[in-house]
Amino acid sequence: MSIRTITRGRQRETMIRTTISLPIALIEAADREVAKGGSSSRSGFIEEAIARELWRREQEAIDARYYELADDPDLAEIDRQVMKDFEAIDSESSKLLDAEFGVWSESDEA
Repeated sequence: MSIRTITRGRQRETMIRTTISLPIALIEAADREVAKGGSSSRSGFIEEAIARELWRREQEAIDARYYELADDPDLAEIDRQVMKDFEAIDSESSKLLDAEFGVWSESDEA
């Protein structure tokens, strides 16, 4: 295992040289992307792919947590209360907009 520190712009990063096994078709596809200028090197391409996948998985976990919250009865009650609290404000805003721009109807969207 080889460890080295490199500088990217203003950031210094410690890099570890490692060996991985990948299907030849993936390596060839990555090399084609590098040749087209899609990345600086094969290692850079693999680094970007791993970073994107980790980000995607993090977003997936965040989304899953939001879906769990959607079924939370306490949160649903808070949501109902907020909607009730803003009902009068929404009604007043609607009246002001109608007075300034005219009454909106769904046929206006067509």
